[in-house]
Amino acid sequence: FFSGCFAVRGGFAASMADPSTAFRDYVLGVMHHRQEQKEERKRKKKFARQKKTGDDVQAILSRAQDVEEKKNAQRSDNDRVVFVGRCPKSLTEAKLRKIFAPIGTDAIEKIFWGMSSSREFKGFVYVTFRTVAEAKAAAALPEPSFAGRSVIFQYKGQAPSCKRAGEMLHMLYEKRQKLGDEADEITKFGMGLTPVHWDPAYLKEHPIHKDFSHAMLTQNRTKEQEDSYRKDRLISVEDCTPIPCPAITFKDVDFGKGVMSHLRKEFERPTAIQAQAWPIVLAGRDLIGLAETGSGKTLAYALPSLVHLMAQSRAEKDPIVLVVAPTRELVAQIVKEFGKIKQAAQIRVGAAFGGTDGAADAVMQGAVLLQGVDVLVAVPGRLVDFLEAEILTLGRV
Repeated sequence: FFSGCFAVRGGFAASMADPSTAFRDYVLGVMHHRQEQKEERKRKKKFARQKKTGDDVQAILSRAQDVEEKKNAQRSDNDRVVFVGRCPKSLTEAKLRKIFAPIGTDAIEKIFWGMSSSREFKGFVYVTFRTVAEAKAAAALPEPSFAGRSVIFQYKGQAPSCKRAGEMLHMLYEKRQKLGDEADEITKFGMGLTPVHWDPAYLKEHPIHKDFSHAMLTQNRTKEQEDSYRKDRLISVEDCTPIPCPAITFKDVDFGKGVMSHLRKEFERPTAIQAQAWPIVLAGRDLIGLAETGSGKTLAYALPSLVHLMAQSRAEKDPIVLVVAPTRELVAQIVKEFGKIKQAAQIRVGAAFGGTDGAADAVMQGAVLLQGVDVLVAVPGRLVDFLEAEILTLGRV
């Protein structure tokens, strides 16, 4: 069988004159050839991996470059954007263009209207101008009023508020560190705060209105009916003459269409503390209210504060309403209550409290305050920190 034969396998030929030697050489040749093929496949796979890795790196670098270019483009866009806040629902594009007409008839490039998922206007607009100079000039225009309410202009190209807040707090902590042990006493008693000097000319230009009794709608009730209501609801009023008529139903008061719609949807009628506190606070009088937990104390002062807030002229970014609470838990609870009505009232709410979690980060809280809030809920310690750092002032409270 082996005589005069040869075998060819993958280009390897062996004479079959000596069968045992020929077969051995054949097998070795096959093994050697297969090893070469295996090594060749390894080289090809390695090359493919290297090529793929190189392609991936190039793709990653390309994507990173695209992202950076988009970020740069976005930064460039932000430098041309003005935020317009506290806008009434009656605001139209024609009115908005008329507001910015002094900058130029073709100065506005595009307008973005803040809309909810249900296509309801959320009370803010982003206006993009053709140039940075036009955007800065637009943000510097006097803020117009609609129905006695001033809107807000804010230039988006300014330094990031987080960075500014961090720098301001860092300067405060450095100052306190230099003072050493004295810093605690100075901070504790607020001796590091800058006194507010009330400029008569400023107050004349930006008067603070206090009496909003007109928000209480007249109901023809006799004194006997009022006294009977107070007796039934265990309401006691001291040092208040004359005692205003309580808001027995939601028809007795007007906090604005959006807020009243929310109240009627969520509640059947005012609670006892709300019914008697609302007319007193709306009249601009001082009030100490005592009521049990869960009686609606927060809304007893929160809703009248909105009426006061909406009526004040908008001059600065600083808050008009300040709520001071002893603990962060109570701050969170009050902020939650304001949060339920802030969209209906179109207000901005900020919080200031200490702690070790992310929500208590002073820099993030300070950044929010630098962007501007209408209502600030704070604990005394963090409030003093922000006042000393000049992140906010209370000149409008």
